[in-house]
Amino acid sequence: MPVDFFKILQDSWNFILNQKQIVLFFLAIIVVDNLFFRYLLNSADLQTDEGKQTFLFLTVVGQIVNSMLVLWLLSTITLISNQRKTELMTALSYAIKKLPIFLLLNFIIVLPFSIAGASYVVNAGTGITGLLSLLVGCYLFVRLCLAPYSYVLENSSFSEAVKLIWFNGKGRTVSLFIFALLTYIAPLIITLQLGQLPPSLISSLLVALISAGISIFTLVFTYRFYQLFINKNISRTL
Repeated sequence: MPVDFFKILQDSWNFILNQKQIVLFFLAIIVVDNLFFRYLLNSADLQTDEGKQTFLFLTVVGQIVNSMLVLWLLSTITLISNQRKTELMTALSYAIKKLPIFLLLNFIIVLPFSIAGASYVVNAGTGITGLLSLLVGCYLFVRLCLAPYSYVLENSSFSEAVKLIWFNGKGRTVSLFIFALLTYIAPLIITLQLGQLPPSLISSLLVALISAGISIFTLVFTYRFYQLFINKNISRTL
């Protein structure tokens, strides 16, 4: 059954409009998080070894905090969608519990593509082996990109999440590829374009607001896509 991406976009936007209070709450938190870590990163002196180490440390911490906010919002979206009482502290507690494996799944999924991409760039895009490695890394990322979300939404184990996504993706790589384009590539392109704005307080605030808005919408879209794409019983029948 083909996935109706237009309907998912429409449903995601309707969710945003119907949950303005929750959306504004997370929008404010994500904007503050973006501005805070951007300020810290810009303060690091990259001309010194200590500054480079500080920059790397802050980058890692920033990614962890961002993932924490993503899980918090995802847990809240789940409560709302299941018509359960929206308790932010309950959602936060669940997010904290799921964070370590969520990060590990993301790391493992991105690693093959990252290594192949770095190798391809270092070798100036020459060699069939490098290109094949890049394509394999990209394929694995696309096929498994929903696994971290499955781990959270299904409250499953590491292996169960990977298994469920892998089986559901058989013969449906095109849908997953379109999903990856909409949720990873398109936001990245927009963010890179925004990064070219002249540095100022207003532009920094604007970039933070737009980036936060994209992050929230993308996560709602991911949740909606997941619910339509996944057959939760498929791993039990194969």
